[in-house]
Amino acid sequence: MQRSDRASLWIVRHGRAEPASASGHDADRALDPQGLRQAEWLGTVMTNPALRPNSIVASPAVRTWTTAETIGWAIDVAPVECPRLSCEHALSDAVEVIAELLGTTDPPRLAVVGHNPTVSELLGRLVDGMGRPRMSLRTGEAVLVEFAAGAAFDQPGGAEVLQQCRRKGGI
Repeated sequence: MQRSDRASLWIVRHGRAEPASASGHDADRALDPQGLRQAEWLGTVMTNPALRPNSIVASPAVRTWTTAETIGWAIDVAPVECPRLSCEHALSDAVEVIAELLGTTDPPRLAVVGHNPTVSELLGRLVDGMGRPRMSLRTGEAVLVEFAAGAAFDQPGGAEVLQQCRRKGGI
């Protein structure tokens, strides 16, 4: 359970997507049925008041945006589109966006819905202090990390994993 002197960040990888889009553009790939169920399940997990983010930011890619919207419907939070979380942007862009947004919520509780390798690299940087992935987040997986409120959230190795979530079986 989150303490009041701590900030939290959900790092979410989008649900499983279709292998291709009609347009041929990677950003246009939609969630497949399993990916939609994964997003719905993550939204259910985040309805717990102790875990609920008060802001959601996501890449504009269809699969990522749909994951964010689905979670947002479950917890009554409208996601915000952020092009700097797109696949073609670096980890440093994601870190800057998150740092800006954490200062705008009280208590600071944010969910970031993005893509690999960025989300896995972010987790590695925050928890282990390394730019390389601590683990590779699978589609439809989310990790909740916590760190000292008011501190520089991106201090390498300054975060602690509170919860790792991925629906198993029946999907």
